Amino acid sequence: MTHQSSAFISDLHRSSSHQSASLSALPSGCCGEGCDSIFDSRNLTKFYQVRLFATQSDRLAAQAETQIKRRMGIGSHISERRLMDDLTRMGMNESIILQEKVSLLELKNEELLHQLNETDRKCCEFATEAQALMQAVEHELEVTVRVQELRSQYERQMQE
Repeated sequence: MTHQSSAFISDLHRSSSHQSASLSALPSGCCGEGCDSIFDSRNLTKFYQVRLFATQSDRLAAQAETQIKRRMGIGSHISERRLMDDLTRMGMNESIILQEKVSLLELKNEELLHQLNETDRKCCEFATEAQALMQAVEHELEVTVRVQELRSQYERQMQE
């Protein structure tokens, strides 16, 4: 192995924020300390590039989410095409924008579903209370009618 490739790999190890990661996180065929062949060093380089890409992708996704939330504030109505144009002009990838928009819409959908379930529960409680109140009113009316019948019956007996 050449001195340049070993220096490159040691720089990668130092620049990595995950130096304490276990050896199982490294790609197969690499011992972790130094690599036995150029093929192993290529695998290690690809491994760190993938990790960098994943971190960069997460950062871009968070930026897209923030920008979407800013532009689609409470009560604002902005067309999806205009939103896409604005964010792509800012240098964001269209697929990331769409993924974040979908995730935000899914969260909003879950929130609305929760509100619907809560409303249904409250309506059921209200309907149960209203039904119990109607039964109480009907019972009171029946008692009043029965008392009136007994009173009129008593008055007839008194007249005889």
